[in-house]
Amino acid sequence: MHDRHSVVEVRKRTDGSLVHRFLSGPMTSGGDTPRTLRWWGPDGDQTVNVGTQEEQLTNHREGDPLTVEVDDTNTITGVHDLQFDLQVSQAPPAGSDVQLLLSGTVTKLKSNFVFVRTPVGLVMLNSKIGIPPVKVGQPLTLHIDHEHVTVTLPPTKTATPRRNTSPMH
Repeated sequence: MHDRHSVVEVRKRTDGSLVHRFLSGPMTSGGDTPRTLRWWGPDGDQTVNVGTQEEQLTNHREGDPLTVEVDDTNTITGVHDLQFDLQVSQAPPAGSDVQLLLSGTVTKLKSNFVFVRTPVGLVMLNSKIGIPPVKVGQPLTLHIDHEHVTVTLPPTKTATPRRNTSPMH
């Protein structure tokens, strides 16, 4: 993941061969090359061919968020609605090499779980990892750095006490 872009690869467990590759991000034309789009990838910007999916792309405009599936020749084979459902149910064990920073808005509270809508999709957090009491609609940031978990909430506005100006009897 990078900014508003992400790449998801699904590989076979047995030999690691590519089964699916999804590119998500804002739709950007390929510039001077007709029937192409530009995407960010782990190796930098890349150009993909529209292939037979031109009709599927007609309702999308420059800058619209879009997810496409590409084959090993970087030709679009499908247009999809891809969302991430990520669950964080426990703090990483000591010595873990985990780095995660997610910011979003609390959308639902259910049992011990807090659901947070982020730019990359819905994230389900177990409240037992150290989440303070939250309310639906409240912004939340989760930072996991190795085995350390930090949850930050913006300060809540408290009413300023007002002095009673009426005379006391």
